[in-house]
Amino acid sequence: MQAHQTTVLFVEDDPLVRDFLPNVLPAEFRTLVVANGADAMDVLSDQQVDVLFTDVVMPGLNGIELAKQARLSYPDLIVILMTGYVSRAAEAEQIGQLLYKPLRPRQIENAVREAIAGRP
Repeated sequence: MQAHQTTVLFVEDDPLVRDFLPNVLPAEFRTLVVANGADAMDVLSDQQVDVLFTDVVMPGLNGIELAKQARLSYPDLIVILMTGYVSRAAEAEQIGQLLYKPLRPRQIENAVREAIAGRP
């Protein structure tokens, strides 16, 4: 039986950042990338996702609301949030780990590894 490959779903509305994300994690991870919260909810309902890594400030369903909705259906989902806006930090930190943009690939990888290692 093949070991489960950890799946990370990135949600980012900025196309430049979104284009960069598929290549951030090493091949041992399965990486999915979508542009908004609605698409993320579609992926979550269709595929097994271990880590939701989402931008906080997005049009439509923002990252905080996305994380709250996703956790209702998938309570074991690991949530990592990223933002460039300090004003949303307190609310975001109540939901999951929060990283501040701009992010380097190593920061993203370390955050994912630490979150998975801390999973019960």
